Amino acid sequence: MHPFQYAILTELIQSPVDCILVLDEIVDPRNLGALLRTAESAKVGGVILTKRRSAQLSASVEKAAAGATAYLPICRVGNLQHALMTLKQANFWLVGLNPQATATVYDLDMHGKVALVLGGEGKGIRPLVQNTCDYLVSIPMEGQISSLNVSVAGAIVLYERLRQIRTS
Repeated sequence: MHPFQYAILTELIQSPVDCILVLDEIVDPRNLGALLRTAESAKVGGVILTKRRSAQLSASVEKAAAGATAYLPICRVGNLQHALMTLKQANFWLVGLNPQATATVYDLDMHGKVALVLGGEGKGIRPLVQNTCDYLVSIPMEGQISSLNVSVAGAIVLYERLRQIRTS
């Protein structure tokens, strides 16, 4: 695998994208790859990863992503809080996925410029990152299990957004 050329956040934000996936400390390479694959297939314009405490692009990620990294701008940032504020200044709504949120992903209008924020396995979105989000939403859970794998949860949210923009 050749060294991956990460995108620059300011260039990503200045491009004509209306959806960005923000990943807060996703550590499992297979989850990262699955999220990248889903993001590319759901018309996400780019992905933001943290430099620390996150899986980085590797052969395992590439394999799970099934080629998505060739089509998807991916940024690595040292300060996620700063990146989120930069997104807000560029008129993105920050939507965090939190299992305790009372609003569901189906309640929120995701038209316009949206940055979807997903937290790491087991921990979720860190408190400071969560407090920066404009909206927190959950996925309704009807069974006995109270959580989903982050890549599955990400797919549900991304495809709900895609459904909304396709039906309007």
